[in-house]
Amino acid sequence: MIQLDNVIRSNLIGCGNNAQVYKDGNLSYKEYMDDSYDRIKKEVFESLKDINHPNFIKLRDLYHIDDKVMGYSYDYVESNNNLMIDMPIEYTYQNLYQLKSLLNELNKRKILIDDENYNNVIVGNDSLVIIDPDMYRIHNSEDYVRRENTSLLMGYLTTLWGEEYIKKHGIKYCKYFNYDYNVLDEYFDRYSIKDIEGDISDKLNTDTIDELISNVVKKRVP
Repeated sequence: MIQLDNVIRSNLIGCGNNAQVYKDGNLSYKEYMDDSYDRIKKEVFESLKDINHPNFIKLRDLYHIDDKVMGYSYDYVESNNNLMIDMPIEYTYQNLYQLKSLLNELNKRKILIDDENYNNVIVGNDSLVIIDPDMYRIHNSEDYVRRENTSLLMGYLTTLWGEEYIKKHGIKYCKYFNYDYNVLDEYFDRYSIKDIEGDISDKLNTDTIDELISNVVKKRVP
């Protein structure tokens, strides 16, 4: 682990409820606030650090003061103004294929995904990248992890698509896109999905996700 004193804090690029994020060259540093020091576990971090995948943040080192984990470093991920719902449908197909292999990596490590939040996904030109694996944990049942991870990973996509749709179309309030109810969960039947690539691809008969959502909303929302 590296010492926190060596982290340069002059370039703040993000701040949330539990941490601040700094950039120094090609690396980013996430520093937890006082009540969140135990959010990421060393065992989970070390296993995730071995993953090299286009859809997953590349973790580097934990850093600390004395023996207390204060945060971690990772390769900086460029954020841009892309909306995944506007990308050609081939972009979605490509990422679903890649995400399937990411699931295999996580499942064999028995690492359970958590915190399915659209803010934890960055849409890049070539791939979407999942960041902030702070709440991931190890579970003793690989079968359970496999079932849950497919649904949870789909949750990243449906919350991202729903949030992008709301912002793009200037919807100030929409009860059909929130954490309690998402019309896309209904459409994709995310809790029954067994294959994130095959089961979803069958329903992507559209040019863009935005077009798909518009059609789903027209049919499903009274």
